[in-house]
Amino acid sequence: AALLTHHRPLIEGYASALRPLFMTRGDLTHLLLKFPSQVLLGNSAANARSFAAHRELLEELFGSVVIAVKSPERRGKVKLAFGASFSYGREPYTMGQAQTTIQIVAHGVKRLGHEPFPPLYEEEGEDDEHSEACVSIARDDVTEHGTHDNSPLEFEEIVVPFTEISSRELFLAELMQSDQCQLLASLSLGSHSKYGHRALRRRRRTLRHVREATQLLVNVPDQ
Repeated sequence: AALLTHHRPLIEGYASALRPLFMTRGDLTHLLLKFPSQVLLGNSAANARSFAAHRELLEELFGSVVIAVKSPERRGKVKLAFGASFSYGREPYTMGQAQTTIQIVAHGVKRLGHEPFPPLYEEEGEDDEHSEACVSIARDDVTEHGTHDNSPLEFEEIVVPFTEISSRELFLAELMQSDQCQLLASLSLGSHSKYGHRALRRRRRTLRHVREATQLLVNVPDQ
């Protein structure tokens, strides 16, 4: 079943706006390895004034990105989540060639009421039938009345380490076929304007600024 022709432009426009915000585990790791180890581990020294610029960048980074989080309910599946902030956990874990205690705080989204649409597949190496995201079935109450409140969304706070973030890049077609992307697109001009096009533009500007500013950081020696 293909996406309805009259519905496609709305979804494609939203997915195109969403995709530049998407960062994989590798993308985030590459960026954060530019930060001093004290900041990655959340040592007391990281609260010193000398690291204020680093913490500011982390706040802006994690408040702008969109990630795909591995679903604990369904093995091999992922769900989209909008970054909100970050926190430090108690136990360090390996991130690339470094150790960190950083936990990403994000807002996941899911639909209330009806059965969920087919999710995205995270694992590579599955058979051809499942190598691409399943095409979502266009439900009447979403395609025809998506800007109203009869298809509400539930946003849940997710706190995860980098190891729970998908390492695979999502193609535009996969985002378009994501139930979450379809629902947010249909509601982007309605009550959930927090994730509408204007909000996505702000996130893109901030993320671009963070990338540029991070290049100016000098990694502080551990000793």
